Amino acid sequence: MADVHEHGCMRLYVAQKLDYSDLQFVKPYMNSDIDACKKVCLGNCSCTALFFENSTGNCFLFDHIGGLKHAELVATVMVIAGLLYVGFYYYHKQKRLLECAQENLEEDNFLDSFSGMPVRYTYHELCKATKNFSKRFGQGRFGSVYLGVMPDGTQLSVKN
Repeated sequence: MADVHEHGCMRLYVAQKLDYSDLQFVKPYMNSDIDACKKVCLGNCSCTALFFENSTGNCFLFDHIGGLKHAELVATVMVIAGLLYVGFYYYHKQKRLLECAQENLEEDNFLDSFSGMPVRYTYHELCKATKNFSKRFGQGRFGSVYLGVMPDGTQLSVKN
């Protein structure tokens, strides 16, 4: 129910049987009866709503309900802007990586077209051949060398 006070202030009275869960985080303005609570709200132009608890006699006055304060609004906008920035950055990074992979694939296909080029294996094929690099065969200058066997019986050594 809305009521206009003689000073032109709009008042909103909330029904007595509503349950407003946020009241547990707010200190009551006063402890009284509903009429005294209404009178105090009517006398204060910044009071836009009141909540009254019949069980306790607590009177809660509010100058806004459910609205965002300026600082909360700025923080929300900043968080959203930050998330959008991170999303666009990640999207463009992934796009560049895919373009790079496509260029490398074209180069690989070009090199495979020459006769006499060594056979190229995927990392997965090498892991299988060396049983996850379990048979260490030796030590090179830049890493260990592992012995492996391909499915066709070809033996190979792999530096990892």
